[in-house]
Amino acid sequence: MIIYIILGVSVVLNIACIYVIWNSMQKIEILEKYASAFLTDLSNLKNKIQEANLVMREADRLGAFETDDEVGTAFKIIKDCIASLEEAEETYGEK
Repeated sequence: MIIYIILGVSVVLNIACIYVIWNSMQKIEILEKYASAFLTDLSNLKNKIQEANLVMREADRLGAFETDDEVGTAFKIIKDCIASLEEAEETYGEK
């Protein structure tokens, strides 16, 4: 009789464990999808900022704006943004 009780409890616990594992796997798959979309958006943003930086540098062929205090700050901010995005892409990118 005791064996049947132990067996019944074991079956119930195994079913509960299987449900918990299945539920966790479903949540992980959803999170992986969001993480992948985030990394794609991060890469796209970096590319757009790099393109804007190239356009600005092309417009400032002589370097007069980049050396100006006010406009030069915009160049520095864009350069810092690109560096931060590249660092984030290296840190969180797919391995």
